[in-house]
Amino acid sequence: MSGVQQAGWSWCNKCMGFFYSAGSSMGHCPAGGAHTNQGSGAYAAMLGGSGQQQQGGWRWCNKCMGMFYSGSGNGVCPASGPHNSSGSGQYAFLT
Repeated sequence: MSGVQQAGWSWCNKCMGFFYSAGSSMGHCPAGGAHTNQGSGAYAAMLGGSGQQQQGGWRWCNKCMGMFYSGSGNGVCPASGPHNSSGSGQYAFLT
């Protein structure tokens, strides 16, 4: 399996999504306000590579701090307009 892990991801108990929580902002939650990591474990995402047991095409949005699948476009960001993947690495999740 190629790639490295990037720590700093949390689960939001309001929108049930993952967001990057190690930055200076908790981002914009689609359920309203900022994401919350209350009750979340500490998660790591795979950065780089895509193998047989991984699904690539995931990106981090620098507006909402969330993870979105970019294989079908940029989707709708809760912080307004489409998600913005500027500065994002290429992420993969195990399948």
